[in-house]
Amino acid sequence: EGRVSSVNVRVGDPVKKGQQLASVVVPSIANAQAEYLAAEAATNEAREHAARETALLEKELTTAHEEHIARAEALKAQANLAAAQARLNVLGVEIPKSQKSIQGAGTVILRSPIDGVVVRRDAVLGAFLSPNEKALVVADPTELWATVNVFEHDLPYLKMGADVEILFDALPGKVVKGKVALMEPQIGSASRALRARIAVPNPDGSLKPGLFIRASVSLPEGISDRLAVPPAAVQPIGDEDVVFVERAPGVFEVRPVKLGHRTAQLVEIASGLSRGERIAIEGGFLLRGEVTKQ
Repeated sequence: EGRVSSVNVRVGDPVKKGQQLASVVVPSIANAQAEYLAAEAATNEAREHAARETALLEKELTTAHEEHIARAEALKAQANLAAAQARLNVLGVEIPKSQKSIQGAGTVILRSPIDGVVVRRDAVLGAFLSPNEKALVVADPTELWATVNVFEHDLPYLKMGADVEILFDALPGKVVKGKVALMEPQIGSASRALRARIAVPNPDGSLKPGLFIRASVSLPEGISDRLAVPPAAVQPIGDEDVVFVERAPGVFEVRPVKLGHRTAQLVEIASGLSRGERIAIEGGFLLRGEVTKQ
């Protein structure tokens, strides 16, 4: 926890990687830096004392017990120094080199980790900032994520790296191309859909986060060559699935077919139908009724 001592940016400001955004005075960091310098001084003193005791012991001017105590104190001081350094490392603070180097002790500089734009600023000058609060949010608007929901029966047609064309409800006529960059590992229990993310280039910044989109995903290689028909074209008769192939105007042949993968928009035909044949799409239910009457 600390007090915000300066804020240098506003929402919408472009920033560069490493640019100072704000500074926060954190008392716990000031204490940790002071403890480190005290531990460092104590360690140097203990080492010098141990070295003097060793030299005196060689001249038989002190006892082995005193020399042993001095070495133990030096080791203890070294351990305290290591602990003080570890605390600074955990806090992400540089180790101070001298007492002068901690003038303005505890001041933490918040710098932008990337080139981007400030999209949120919660830090208020003079206010306290707790560890679980965001100070600022910086985003890179030159590449956005488009998130689409893919229903489970469409998953066989979705592959990593697939080309995608994206349309925007708010921007009629604008088409942006991207690629499937990420597929979440599980399907939502309520939506029965998997979320896929598409990397969308946005060099001019015209696209804004939150826009509703429609995505058209290219089929994987080989799948686009499969024969498929609308679901309404396939009708069940007995234990078979059939389509009605037009032989002449108003004359249809009942053709049993073997089905492959089925979705809400299409049904793959594994066998029984050839590409280019004319089939009944609408009215298949009525044709099935005529067949069953016979």
